Amino acid sequence: MFQYLCLASLIFFPICNSSDTLTPIQSLRDGDTLISADQIFVLGFFSPGNSKNHYVGIWYNKIPNRTVVWTANRQNPVRDSSGILTINGGNLVLVDGGHNINRTLRSTNVSSSTMGNYSSATLTDSGNLVLTDGRGVILWESFDYPTNTFLPGMKLGLSLRTGLSWFLTSWKSVDDPAPGEFTLSLDPLGTPQYFFRMGTNPIWRIITSRFVLDDSGSFGKLMWSNKNRRWDLMWLAAQDRCDQYANCGAYGCCDSNRVAECECLRGFEPKTPSDWNLRDWSGGCVRKRSLDCDGKGDGFLRLGNVKVPDTTKSRVEPGLSLEACKEECLKNCSCTAYASFNVSGDRGCLMWDGDLVDLRVKSDGGHDIYIRVAASELAVKMPQLGAVNDGEATKRFET
Repeated sequence: MFQYLCLASLIFFPICNSSDTLTPIQSLRDGDTLISADQIFVLGFFSPGNSKNHYVGIWYNKIPNRTVVWTANRQNPVRDSSGILTINGGNLVLVDGGHNINRTLRSTNVSSSTMGNYSSATLTDSGNLVLTDGRGVILWESFDYPTNTFLPGMKLGLSLRTGLSWFLTSWKSVDDPAPGEFTLSLDPLGTPQYFFRMGTNPIWRIITSRFVLDDSGSFGKLMWSNKNRRWDLMWLAAQDRCDQYANCGAYGCCDSNRVAECECLRGFEPKTPSDWNLRDWSGGCVRKRSLDCDGKGDGFLRLGNVKVPDTTKSRVEPGLSLEACKEECLKNCSCTAYASFNVSGDRGCLMWDGDLVDLRVKSDGGHDIYIRVAASELAVKMPQLGAVNDGEATKRFET
């Protein structure tokens, strides 16, 4: 990441015009640009909205309304047009060339190679700014530090090897690209899932695949239309009521096809019935009957075609069959559900410890999940659906 540095002096080199590469004998000033080889992306200085501040950014070259996809100095703007981007000591460095001449605003601060003096920075056709040393070794790339836009080739997640985290952060406003209050990031707890948050509060989550998180908190997929000369919205998150994170609280299941979208899982009832009558389901549901927790009295009911609950409090048991998973879950009273799990062809099982949150019915298929209930619930018959046996139930739970 860009780190702060102080430079004792700055050597001014020839101005960089419109090539795709910045070398140590060049500098890029406000008004100059780098353009990728096939002229897809541009790197240069820009001022967003009504702001008078200047930032180094990357945007689409042939789209008339400037659409910025990455910003280098989000929190350290140049106050006028005196900014200079150069390579110094093998690092990509942004300096203020105005009244505070030679003041470094940001630097990659990564070059320790003896070949660092031969470093160059290239803007690729994917929108990635890549700094390499004289041997072609990648020292730094902008894709490792996304701002508010996800481009093909970027990553969202966490590197267990380097500890590097890739996540999106909204702009503060249309005039200020500083980090705003909305984020989209991978939750490192449990199985892989992404959370869209406002501050620390989760708004919705996905297990998932140009997506933009804007300053109003909207996250969507946009596609440029040459015919209409504009960005058309193809998809916007959280348009479905059931996309709202934990809309039905603990042990509630959301179905957007229902007039009242929330219902308690079978064997559960509203924690506060008066709230549910007012269509406030956030309090969730509680068990009608307590678990026996002796490894013998409890059983499981199957709920099919659902989006699995939040996996933050879950654990993966590789290689276990469903039956073995059931037995393993019964050994631990905190285990509330299990499901088959398959990642990259490796089968196993997923078990939840604690409350089940953010369950919803999926019309286009989904997963089966087995919910732990007291033995007395297994004997309950649903006349309209037929008898229920241990390990089996209907596609939907009714209370």
